[in-house]
Amino acid sequence: MLTEDGSFHGDEFVPHLGFDMQMLRTIAENHGFKVLQVYPYAEVEKQVQNGDINRYGQFVLFAEKI
Repeated sequence: MLTEDGSFHGDEFVPHLGFDMQMLRTIAENHGFKVLQVYPYAEVEKQVQNGDINRYGQFVLFAEKI
């Protein structure tokens, strides 16, 4: 999931609020991976606590250990 404002999980504690694609790419490359592809591919719609429908982006990162 792409970085979001915390509304996806509401009051539930989670250890992260999604991921920044480029930051995750850099982390992977700094730990011995060759990133083959990274791109957004879909959105999930979810009703949040106030009743609104929010969209949350998803992405794919393909990498191989070098």
